[in-house]
Amino acid sequence: MTTTPRPKWPPVLREALRPPERVTISQWADRHRVLDATTSSEGGAWKTTRIPYAREWMDSMALHHVHQVTIKKSTQVGGTETILNVLGYAVTQDPGPVLYVLPSQQEGEEFFTERLLPMVRLCEPMHAQLSTGRHDSKKRRLKFRRCRIRIASARVASDLAQFAARWLIGDECGKWPQWTQREAGPWELALERTATYWNYRSMLVSTPVLDGGLISREFLAGDRRRYYVPCPHCNRYQVLRWQNVKYPASMETEEQMVLHREAWYECDGCAGRIEDRQKQAMLERGVWIPEAIEVESILEKGVPVVPPEHAEHRSYHIWAAYSPWRAWWQLAARWLKWKDQPEQLQNWVNSWLGEEWVQKVEDPRPEMLRECIGGYKRGQVPEGVLVMTAMVDVQKRFLVFTIRGWGFDNESWLIDHGRVDSFEALNEALFFRRWPRNLMVRGVFIDARYRTSEVVQFARQHKAIVRPSIGISRDDPRPFSTSTLDRHPVTGAPLEFSMVAWHVNVGLFKDVLAERLKVGGNPGPGAFHIYEDIDNQYLQEMVSEHKVTVRKGKREVEQWVKKIGHRQNHFWDTEVGNVAIAQLIGVERLRRLVGRNHYRRPPPPHRSGSDEDGDGCALR
Repeated sequence: MTTTPRPKWPPVLREALRPPERVTISQWADRHRVLDATTSSEGGAWKTTRIPYAREWMDSMALHHVHQVTIKKSTQVGGTETILNVLGYAVTQDPGPVLYVLPSQQEGEEFFTERLLPMVRLCEPMHAQLSTGRHDSKKRRLKFRRCRIRIASARVASDLAQFAARWLIGDECGKWPQWTQREAGPWELALERTATYWNYRSMLVSTPVLDGGLISREFLAGDRRRYYVPCPHCNRYQVLRWQNVKYPASMETEEQMVLHREAWYECDGCAGRIEDRQKQAMLERGVWIPEAIEVESILEKGVPVVPPEHAEHRSYHIWAAYSPWRAWWQLAARWLKWKDQPEQLQNWVNSWLGEEWVQKVEDPRPEMLRECIGGYKRGQVPEGVLVMTAMVDVQKRFLVFTIRGWGFDNESWLIDHGRVDSFEALNEALFFRRWPRNLMVRGVFIDARYRTSEVVQFARQHKAIVRPSIGISRDDPRPFSTSTLDRHPVTGAPLEFSMVAWHVNVGLFKDVLAERLKVGGNPGPGAFHIYEDIDNQYLQEMVSEHKVTVRKGKREVEQWVKKIGHRQNHFWDTEVGNVAIAQLIGVERLRRLVGRNHYRRPPPPHRSGSDEDGDGCALR
């Protein structure tokens, strides 16, 4: 039996038909990318291990289920170099038309000649794919055998609307205009070019400028990942925050810091001192975790393991503390240089912290809280307390509460605060404790946004005292409004004995609380007291927000937002709720009874309102 000889394919044809090897973008870069010494501080072979935090956001661009990657960053963290890695992968491994958008044509031409062409010259797989046509290389367009790269200006609508693209990359969008002539915004216009590709990929990278900008909106639209690194002392995984960069109090100027170079990072858990030499090992063990996931809930043998997910839009935030080229002392030196120069603070916030610049209107500060501390211990009820209130902030896995006592002229005292894991424990903390002078918690707001059915059940058990609440922000002076929680499933009509949800204008009461903090702890009208043995978690969360000016459309409005580096604000929210519930039950109407040596306590809410006790105070 004779066999037909197999045809011998020419080497050129065999190479053309060979499928690309299966590698991630970071693996491709480690094998083929060479950095130009004239444009990079570290020329030579690319090593992802140098900036390990960039591995995931690069590799995400090759995942079949991810269609957009957004990176909100500070400067000098390797953002542009990782974009070039994505371009190289798109050309050699997964070819398709590439649209690269920059703020202007001039910047596009500079990027083309100073970054893209040197990369192609030094990268052998990309250079081998170059087209040999005489007109295939122009100022902002480069053609390869299986795809082409076109560099567009965000300010020219025709650049964005002319060609289809499977790979879309937007760089430095903080400098883009909000709209292009009479067209849609540049990013929206460019995204329309990907509509014909089911497997399109888009990447948006920028340093933020102002709150509400494109990079800020797109970051919030994604899953908001942050890079958790382990402490070398206690192994606690945490996000690096500027507040934890420490230096001696004697360092008051940039010159002193540059001379001594003494700064360190303080661990959130053990308060251990982390030196610069330990940073690289921390970065290599880091993990990107979406905002919706609590790091403690995914620990396996002390290491976070993010469960599989299929988010189409991954968004990342990174700032200068993670950069291997920035030491702790350099961060401190730049802060000392600019902290007293308002005109330079925006550059510090944008380029070093990688956050949006906002104009502050109200800013509760730690020194305000220190003025409020002292005079009594936790759990003690000072003589001036006549009425007690509480607020509960409901989270998915725990409940946070504060109990505050109120006296004449809105003077108030923190009685207790804490975190419990169940509604049974909350019941014990609020209602099964003996307080002096027969005092009791008279009014409670409990957040009804999460675990609503459990909240309603708890409120029904204490219907005369506990009120479900929902925080809202609105531009009118009304402090409260109500809605019905229980409605008929068919008609939608309120049911008899239905629970009422109180909508609380939290912006209004945050203003009130900020004014109380300014009064401090000196006895008198509006004084805000905190017991001596208060913990740092409460103090940190009480200064976690500030009031800023933001732009909404064509007008500027003031609103309360979290400060940079603060992720939790539970105790701030509960103290705001205490101010609100105190107003609702009429605490501000407590008045000293002139000409008498005693006062009357207000009757419990479930009583008729008569003065049976004779030793309280009157709500009139």
